Amino acid sequence: MSEGASPIQEESVREAISDALAAMLEEYQPSFDQHQWPLETMRWNELVFCVLENFSSERAAKAVARAMSELDLIEVAKLAELADGVATGKPVRRARLILGLLEEAGFSEQAADRALRALCEAARAVESRYRGKVQRLLRHEVDPLVQNMVKTLGFHSMSEEQARQTVIRWLQNVLNLPIYLERQSTRAFCRQMETSPAELVAAADQMDINVAILDELIERWYRGQQETEQPSAGGARGQAVAQEPEHV
Repeated sequence: MSEGASPIQEESVREAISDALAAMLEEYQPSFDQHQWPLETMRWNELVFCVLENFSSERAAKAVARAMSELDLIEVAKLAELADGVATGKPVRRARLILGLLEEAGFSEQAADRALRALCEAARAVESRYRGKVQRLLRHEVDPLVQNMVKTLGFHSMSEEQARQTVIRWLQNVLNLPIYLERQSTRAFCRQMETSPAELVAAADQMDINVAILDELIERWYRGQQETEQPSAGGARGQAVAQEPEHV
């Protein structure tokens, strides 16, 4: 986005990016079954389950996490709002409803209170420090890991940037971490949308799309653009579109 753009222009670009990502996600979604966390809200739901499991059985924790999701009680912002009341022993109606779910599932009164406090503490931290997006927390913590792994693995035959992109790709593949590659395809997409990689990631975060999937969406878009721009079959014989190897 060009410097000096008005708020209306900035909003228009953000909407265009979101529309483009939504269209690509709809087109390619069936091929992303291998991703454990296609949407970042699923990661937060998993953290809720892990917190609850500390205070009761796995079965009870799963039941409550599922019920909270179905009743629209699990979002970071909504739990963060309950933190003060729960901490002072003056829970509001929504907090009392969650406590009721916990106790109905078999949590003791004390365990239910402690579990809800823990959920609210985590939610308030994510809301205040990472604007309610757990993927931003993970990305913040992963950046030093990437740097350390590049140093540890050596890769003297690669440039520093090649080594960094290799480590990021590996972490995407084996851990489904929400970190992104700055590929040629990403740069091309940003040029077409007149935006920056940072704004692109911000749009994905707003939509709660795993940026590892964002990389693949844009790579597939880029390959399609290349195929469209190729000369006719006769003139293109012998030419090949450079593609990155598929991961295993």
